[in-house]
Amino acid sequence: MRALGFSFAFALISYIGLAVPRILQTGHERRARVSLTNLCVTEGTITALPAHRLRVTDPNVHATMNRETPQDIEAHFVYLGPSDGSDTPSSGQDHHQFGFELLAQDACNLVYVMWRLEPESNIAVFVKSNPEQHSHAECGRRGMTAVEPELTLPLPPVRAGEHSSHALRAEIIGSRLRVFADETLVWRGALPSEILRTRGPVGIHCDNAKLEIVLSVAPPVAGAPVLPCKAAPESD
Repeated sequence: MRALGFSFAFALISYIGLAVPRILQTGHERRARVSLTNLCVTEGTITALPAHRLRVTDPNVHATMNRETPQDIEAHFVYLGPSDGSDTPSSGQDHHQFGFELLAQDACNLVYVMWRLEPESNIAVFVKSNPEQHSHAECGRRGMTAVEPELTLPLPPVRAGEHSSHALRAEIIGSRLRVFADETLVWRGALPSEILRTRGPVGIHCDNAKLEIVLSVAPPVAGAPVLPCKAAPESD
């Protein structure tokens, strides 16, 4: 039994490791892999694993890059099942989900791009805009608006236990957000003008999902300083 467990773990590590170079060989050479030292983890815990893998097990996890980068982020991930412990997802709905934070100025002003893994598999995009407020204690869940897509396509199912690697990518070009799942454009839409006036880094957001992730982003904006980092919960 121990030998079988070791063989499975080795196969999983090998699979993820093989997926990483593919990120850099599909026209996105300008992206660089992200290490834990590149992130400001504001809620929950992220564990660094070999080969730039990141492991998430807490119910609510938020982390952003510690320097501002272009709004262009990609993750290859394996969904391992519900997170350790139980909690109410910060979206206020009973979803196991993983996704990105874009234009993440603070906990009150940002864009969420979420791949809802269970009970259904789909993309949800929300803008949270509270220009006069900057902490979760001030805004709570106020100012959250769903963004309607111009284009949306069905997503493949994602089931715990299959140990299949999936890819999620999001980018903002002008006023348009594009989201790719497993290298297919699955969501496109215009973001509201008020959120486009914000500035902030990209990051990740996990709700009730245990994951292993390989993250890559475009290089930091020229001259971008290291951003201050402190715990700033974004969920109740």
